[in-house]
Amino acid sequence: MPRKVLTGFLLAFLSLIFISVISYRSLMHSTETEARVKQSYVVLEHLGNLMVNLADAETRQRGFLLTEEKNYLNNVASTMQEVEQELVELRSLTVENPRQQKWLETLRPLVQGRLAFLGETLRLSRAGEIAAARELIRSPKSISFTEEIRTVFAEAKAEENALLIQGEAESRTISRRTVTVLLIGSSAGTLMLLGVHWLLLRLMGERQKTQEALQETNESLNESLGALASTTGEIRLLGEMGDLLQSCQNAEEAGEVISRYMVRLFPNGSGALYLMNNSHDLMQGLAVWGDAAPPRHDFGLDDCWALRRGRAYLDAGFDQSVVCRHCRPPAHSNCDCIPLVAQHETLGLLQQMNPPT
Repeated sequence: MPRKVLTGFLLAFLSLIFISVISYRSLMHSTETEARVKQSYVVLEHLGNLMVNLADAETRQRGFLLTEEKNYLNNVASTMQEVEQELVELRSLTVENPRQQKWLETLRPLVQGRLAFLGETLRLSRAGEIAAARELIRSPKSISFTEEIRTVFAEAKAEENALLIQGEAESRTISRRTVTVLLIGSSAGTLMLLGVHWLLLRLMGERQKTQEALQETNESLNESLGALASTTGEIRLLGEMGDLLQSCQNAEEAGEVISRYMVRLFPNGSGALYLMNNSHDLMQGLAVWGDAAPPRHDFGLDDCWALRRGRAYLDAGFDQSVVCRHCRPPAHSNCDCIPLVAQHETLGLLQQMNPPT
């Protein structure tokens, strides 16, 4: 008894230590999750700045080509530099996240290609080759660049939003878990001490219950031994029948072996075993057994509801269900039919005769 009480106190102490460790880990995990959420917000901000600056550079370039006012060209170069700086910032922010690096590696060459394209139109514009610059921005290459960048930007934004939602969900989960752990920690010690007190009260009662359980176990063991002996006898009979069947030279011998052993395996039962003929249109009687066994005969597949339906057909009684034609005689028993199937192919039929209920 003292040993169990001491164990209870020890468990209470270990539980408090465990809860403290869990609380600390939850706090660290929460800090990491908040950092990831903040990083996702910053990435989204720089990604948005990149697209705004890139769109601004293209707008100024097109404004010049439409109006030929040089004021539009003043800030194109500086805006392009800001786009390049945003790429550098994004690469620095995503260097430790493979998912973010994946979309950045796709977006980066497209943006750099677009900047090179804008640089070429800027060079033509400054050289006075306005017509060539206009032709260049109307080219399929210009349109293709724009569509590809928008597509990748949308995918990147969706990915970042997914990371953001995931991080916020994790943060909420960790917060709830931390609150739960703290609540458990505040009450665990009291519960454990109450448990030790309850253990002291229960120890005396458990002795009597153990004796009663031991007696029930002995009775159950005796029943199990009896069932095991019965099962062992059935297994022995099945083994003997299998050995004899392997030595049979024809179906008649096999039928005689099955009849004799089925009577021993089911001393109170009656039935018959049929095999499918080679033409698969007739069930041929192989063996019958028991006092209520039907006469050994052959019948067509349509005479049995079990064969028609492809599953066992249990007869509820001649006054309650439709009876298989091959089962009508004798009229003093109910007839259950069970198809014997292997590899989705019907090989035979087991017919069990039962006394009417």
